[in-house]
Amino acid sequence: MNNLEKGDIYITNTIVPLMPEFDPEWSLIAIKNIKYLPEGTDLKVTLTAEKRGITWYFVTILNTIYAGDTGWINSLALIKDEGYKSGSTG
Repeated sequence: MNNLEKGDIYITNTIVPLMPEFDPEWSLIAIKNIKYLPEGTDLKVTLTAEKRGITWYFVTILNTIYAGDTGWINSLALIKDEGYKSGSTG
């Protein structure tokens, strides 16, 4: 799914990686800190950005063990995820 907007709630249908930073200075450290969100995770999009033609979403996790955590998910990670977009919450 590549058309999320600020305020949208998205519910994952597969395991999705959550990056700690959008443009990390030390990519190997960032890779070690990736969280893998389980299927059924509710994400609230709070910001969108683009890097090298790829859309990134800054999200807040609304449920699971990661509730309250924030991070970045790129649109490529959601291509095969057939999750559910429940619309905008403002």
